[in-house]
Amino acid sequence: MATIIKKPKPLSFAERIYLPAILKGLSITVRHMFGNFFGKDSITIRYPEQRKVLPDYYRGLHILPKWDDGHEKCVACEMCSTVCPAKAITIFPEESTAPGHEKRPRYYEIDMLRCIFCGFCEEVCPRDAIKLTHVYELCDDDRPKFIYLKDQLMDTDKRILEDAEKDKRRR
Repeated sequence: MATIIKKPKPLSFAERIYLPAILKGLSITVRHMFGNFFGKDSITIRYPEQRKVLPDYYRGLHILPKWDDGHEKCVACEMCSTVCPAKAITIFPEESTAPGHEKRPRYYEIDMLRCIFCGFCEEVCPRDAIKLTHVYELCDDDRPKFIYLKDQLMDTDKRILEDAEKDKRRR
């Protein structure tokens, strides 16, 4: 059985020198440039005076919430560290002294430089003991400061409330 090969039609002179494509691209660039200067709303956000409105599904900084009585919700089941594709979560369990809990995390850390903010840890947790917030300001100049320990993750609630108050004052 014979195979039929169709030859592509030859390019015109204008297509060979790419001039129409270049002019089309330049026209789009110029249209956007003048549109931003003279009329359209700018897409630039003047950070930190203005904050970007984040969607509900945004995943940022982790927190470890507590029960109303002050005990931690985490029971050190290690499901979050097992499901984490980046292996950013490390947990060492110990027996708990709180009534109703068999164990709790003796050591809990999240390496934020390894974390890919996928949200698997939040989805797999049976006690809703880990949450991802809308805090996206994660910057520092020292790598060890990006390793968040249990105490820092449990006190993140305070940081979120402080950031919300700062935002209200700025407005």
